[in-house]
Amino acid sequence: DGRVKPSVAHALLRVLKDRGWLSRVFTQNVDTLELVLLDEDDVVECHGSFRSARCSDGCGFRIKSEDDMERLFWSPARQLPTE
Repeated sequence: DGRVKPSVAHALLRVLKDRGWLSRVFTQNVDTLELVLLDEDDVVECHGSFRSARCSDGCGFRIKSEDDMERLFWSPARQLPTE
């Protein structure tokens, strides 16, 4: 469907976690792909993520759900969803 999916590297993080060799992942990625295979407590998002994104044009819109993120990042117009 063209959407970004976790890579083999993301799967390796899960293997390391399952073997007890990984206690935390610090990431600068904003795509939240680590959370597909790891628990939220295992991931520290150093720069935030799409989940915590807000409008930089000053309107104050915040992404509050997966639906908001989907509409914003996959809509052809890239328009902010209406509240």
